[in-house]
Amino acid sequence: NHFQWRNNFDNINEMTIRSSIHSQAYKTTVGVNYSLIGNYIYNNASALPAQAGSELLILSAYLNKDFESKHWLIRSQFLIQKANNDSYVHLPAFAGFVSLNYRTLWSKVLHTQLGIDTRYNSAFYADAYEPATARFYLQNEQRIGNYPYIDLHANLKLKRTRFFFILMNA
Repeated sequence: NHFQWRNNFDNINEMTIRSSIHSQAYKTTVGVNYSLIGNYIYNNASALPAQAGSELLILSAYLNKDFESKHWLIRSQFLIQKANNDSYVHLPAFAGFVSLNYRTLWSKVLHTQLGIDTRYNSAFYADAYEPATARFYLQNEQRIGNYPYIDLHANLKLKRTRFFFILMNA
């Protein structure tokens, strides 16, 4: 009923290189991340702490782009990532987000924003949760993802009062 362990882990060594280009005129950001992690500590499939036996390499690239007009705002984000060893960390290969919003002003006092948010990630083995230790751990039984998450929202502002309504996972 209780978890008990004794570990003498080596220090984690991490090197991260990030690069991005942002254009204010085009409302676009493009970037890449490279992380090399030695002695990575994670919770294994038994929900016990363990240290990786080899170096972990994570490479990712992303693109963020906004389209904006008088009433419309479209915000998009795309991410591609890959880890060299799935024994230590599980990541979706692709993740994306698109938000479509319509903004208007009613009767010169009611600011209104109506929109839809869509999130998607490719199928992957997400970490499971252990309530006894309040930590996530690796699991290799159930894949999640490969379908969109769609949220509908309305944001209303009248002077200093805001109302926000959301229908999650519509």
